Amino acid sequence: MRLEILNGLGQVVILPATRVLVTDDLGNPIAFAVTFHRDAASGREHTRVGHAGDKDFNAQMRMNGLTRTVLVTHLDTAAI
Repeated sequence: MRLEILNGLGQVVILPATRVLVTDDLGNPIAFAVTFHRDAASGREHTRVGHAGDKDFNAQMRMNGLTRTVLVTHLDTAAI
């Protein structure tokens, strides 16, 4: 997987990654992506993704090696 980040100078930085964790300003996880398998025949990656709005977000994070617990009391989906 490739991660595209817009830095403070407005430049796009592309980094290879196998796990990405997105947090808010306080360090609380709000989304993740984990590459867990590359198909040898096709070269395609299989990636799991989750976000804090998912009903089973904490369980998904644990299954993918992320050991933080997230409590969501309100999610404004209009801003997404």
